[in-house]
Amino acid sequence: MNSGNRPPAAKAAPRLEELRHQFTVMLQESDRRGAQRLLREALGAGYSPSQLLKEVVSPAIDTTARSWAEHHELSLSQIYVAGLIIKDAADLLSVGREAGEKPVGKIVIGVAEGDHHGLGRLLVSAFLRSAGFDVIDLGLTVSPKAFVDTALAEGADIIAISALMVEPAMGIREVRREMERRGIKHIPLLVGGAPFRYNPELVKLVGADATAPNAYEAITVARRLLEEKRRGQ
Repeated sequence: MNSGNRPPAAKAAPRLEELRHQFTVMLQESDRRGAQRLLREALGAGYSPSQLLKEVVSPAIDTTARSWAEHHELSLSQIYVAGLIIKDAADLLSVGREAGEKPVGKIVIGVAEGDHHGLGRLLVSAFLRSAGFDVIDLGLTVSPKAFVDTALAEGADIIAISALMVEPAMGIREVRREMERRGIKHIPLLVGGAPFRYNPELVKLVGADATAPNAYEAITVARRLLEEKRRGQ
């Protein structure tokens, strides 16, 4: 057979490292359409949704959040579009529950009061939903009272709080104090964010029960807390 009649070789799928870099750039440059196209093409190339969440989207958000926290050069439009990009990724890549399927558990999640950095929270919410949890997202700079009120009203199994800056992270102590004032001992407190990765001792200082180093591990930690709660530990 003539070589000129051969079909063209299939284009090699981009490596995860390349996808991660490209998604990071698009996130930082507010390229929403490019980010959507990148993830759709990666799915078409054979990557699984969970693989893209864990190996591309999650580390890209971590890199971007650290960079923005260090430089403090952000516009409201950048934050807004970054949130849209992450929501797009969550909608595209999250499996979620089948219709009528009972949730694994219920989690109230939000960003600590005084902290307006919500990128990581969006991804954690997406991972937890994909693992079968019912997630109630309270958004940014949530007061201790709002966390506790919502958890009680919704019958939540876990309260999860994210913080990127140290001062709001330390403010999570007020959530624990609010829980103690109301005699709430049956709802574990899960925290996450850069301050807890850099200083694990903060977990105990704010009265939390556990932390997760990243969005993917949040699933494992939430399942463990839920199991311990149901065993009465």
